[in-house]
Amino acid sequence: SQLNNMAGLVEKARPKSTRLQADSKVHRRLVEYFVVVSSVPQNPQKDPSDIVVVTSTSTGTGASSQWDLDSHSALLEKEIERKLSFEAVITSRYPLKDHDKNPLLHESVVSFCHPSEEIKLKHDFTMPKIHYFVSTGGRGAQMYGVCLTLYEPFSVKVKYQDSEGSKHKLVDIFRPKCICILSSYPYLVAFREYLTQLERLSKSGEMTVPIERYISNFCSEVAAPPPGSFEVQTTIGDSTIKIWSPPDNQP
Repeated sequence: SQLNNMAGLVEKARPKSTRLQADSKVHRRLVEYFVVVSSVPQNPQKDPSDIVVVTSTSTGTGASSQWDLDSHSALLEKEIERKLSFEAVITSRYPLKDHDKNPLLHESVVSFCHPSEEIKLKHDFTMPKIHYFVSTGGRGAQMYGVCLTLYEPFSVKVKYQDSEGSKHKLVDIFRPKCICILSSYPYLVAFREYLTQLERLSKSGEMTVPIERYISNFCSEVAAPPPGSFEVQTTIGDSTIKIWSPPDNQP
């Protein structure tokens, strides 16, 4: 996926000129931060794909006595989860520097991406999912988050015994990666549509410009609509995202 290894590239892809002014009175920043939270090994010296999971042995003879990985999938899954250990870490973000009046709270974002405080591996292909959260910063300002969780495959080398001796096999496991948009505005449906379309484009190969350009455009060039029933539109792929602000006399 092109969402990998994005750190630094987005900042370079940002255009030198922008339609929005930096002055806070003019620039109503729609997106505060775009963040990628990945599942990385707790032991940085060991890659998960090199971990050998030792399973049960079989002492009988013949095909019926061989240790069948498929029929012992539940035992195998428990063994893999016991041997593998991951932690959630922010691996990419845009912008690279914190906003002066609204810094990115790293631990808070990671916790909201994984509310159960643990990395849950999947042993079968799992469709992406969306969840929402609201956090309060150190200065009391609310931050609305939309999180798209993807499941990336990686291979684990499994070692086992059967009647013919020691064997090994590569087994695919899926670990979560969270793509988040953080904003001071609760445009949750719009942010969900944007993340969904961005993920679809990154996998389909239909992008006409680098993925970093899509991200910098949405985060830096699309402003939040001012109060007074104004509407802002942006397009990604074949989807037009509409963001509107209610009149001043409505909550």
